[in-house]
Amino acid sequence: MRILLIHRYFWPDAPPYASMLRTIGARLVDNGHDVSVLSAQPSYNTVTATGRRPAIETVDGVRIQRMRLPSKCRGAVTRVVNSAFFLIQAFCHVLRRRDELVMFSTMPPVALGVVVRAALAWSGRAGRYVYHCQDIHPEAAHIAGLMRYGPWYRWLRAVDTATCRRAAAVVVLSGDMCETMIRRGVEADRVHVLNNFALVDPGPATAPPAQLVPSRDAADFVVVFAGNLGRFQQLDTLIDAVHELRDDPTTHLWIVGDGVMRDQLRNRAGDLVGHTVHFVGYQSPEMAFGILEQADLSVVSLRAGMYRVAYPSKTMTSLMAGCRLLVVAEQHSELARSIREARLGTGAPPGDPRAIAQAIRWERRSRHAVDRRHVRSHALEHHAADGVGDRWIRLLTHVGDEVAA
Repeated sequence: MRILLIHRYFWPDAPPYASMLRTIGARLVDNGHDVSVLSAQPSYNTVTATGRRPAIETVDGVRIQRMRLPSKCRGAVTRVVNSAFFLIQAFCHVLRRRDELVMFSTMPPVALGVVVRAALAWSGRAGRYVYHCQDIHPEAAHIAGLMRYGPWYRWLRAVDTATCRRAAAVVVLSGDMCETMIRRGVEADRVHVLNNFALVDPGPATAPPAQLVPSRDAADFVVVFAGNLGRFQQLDTLIDAVHELRDDPTTHLWIVGDGVMRDQLRNRAGDLVGHTVHFVGYQSPEMAFGILEQADLSVVSLRAGMYRVAYPSKTMTSLMAGCRLLVVAEQHSELARSIREARLGTGAPPGDPRAIAQAIRWERRSRHAVDRRHVRSHALEHHAADGVGDRWIRLLTHVGDEVAA
């Protein structure tokens, strides 16, 4: 089967999905499929934008075509222009090819679905696509405070719902996200729950370089947030929780990552920066994994209501590192419930710094009873790339057979 995978970012670019897509594509090739990728030149941030890749190359048997976009610079106007160029070229690419199945994600949100759906319909292949919803938009933008509820929001949701209802399959990351799709009016048998997998397989613990992270004493308790510093995570509440813990100079928060909220978070941390709050910056997945292997607790944080439309990929990577989780989200969510029931960590409601501080204190008191092997064993059983990759093969093969019938 000829399969086309489309995403704005692809390995070696920084977003986790860029590397996940490489793994999925390689597994499909190993199972006899003809796989191509349409992406763009690496440009997610200045750390990973190490120069242009070939416009056309083959990696792991997957043929990759990378388009060149006008600018790598940040800024709202640049993002809109780059997205427009990407969408136009994606439309033309899908239109002139004859792939039997196209899979794409939510980047750019809503718009990529419209473009792929239109190109396939125009070429007489309507519905031959799998919509991989890493987030559900525009709901996610509304919850994050980026979009008001109104005519524009309702129109975007209706458009995205139409894309979902015409898809051969819609893939979401959790049962909560599945329920959101069903409430939209998408048929339940069209929606498949298939969570992401850990990007790094466990191996011997490797301490990060001494110059990268702050020095720590044996008595220190290190809490790590590793990921995008964006509006979905409500990290200001986490900073406030560390202020609640300022009487304990041995409890440290390491923030590994970058994003639009970085400067605001530094300002909010105030005089704690350099003492109990440390901004480590963006690191490669391998380096971030090494940091998590040394941490005592990893924070997975979501803004209130976000659990219905998103599921943090950092969850799986933290568990694979053997690191217990502090889930800051509604405690009835699938994310919080699954961690609690499997004894992989603790939780606190979003927007409550005192509850978060209390959860950190509780984890600190019980640190000597923690069995990292239990955490890692659970991750290997449920979130390893091999197991999840097998499920992807079965799903896409089944969907391909259905659309060909």
